[in-house]
Amino acid sequence: SYNIFDRDLSLDYIQKAAKKGIAVIARQPFYSGLIFREAQEFDFFTSFWSPAELGIKFCLGTPGVLAVVLGLWSKEQVKAALAALSANKLSSVARAQLIKIGDSITERLGLSVSTEI
Repeated sequence: SYNIFDRDLSLDYIQKAAKKGIAVIARQPFYSGLIFREAQEFDFFTSFWSPAELGIKFCLGTPGVLAVVLGLWSKEQVKAALAALSANKLSSVARAQLIKIGDSITERLGLSVSTEI
């Protein structure tokens, strides 16, 4: 699993894999829907992108991540996924802020997740 809330694969491992020519495919970019249920926490970001776009952009913006496995249920979700591919990338500052928000949510909900080293 690799997403805003759960970063089982640390950036170190992802970058080591990329240097060896190993493609990393991220899964669960929406963390089983948590990004949608907690969308209000991402207010600043959701004024620019949907929660789906944020989840996808976060994963694909990670150096070494080649693709993201998506579980899409509706035409709207497919449209949001396609929009995420064509939208601007997240800056390193935005990415750090998303990690901070994600960690805050997982702590508040008492979820046990891994974080980047």
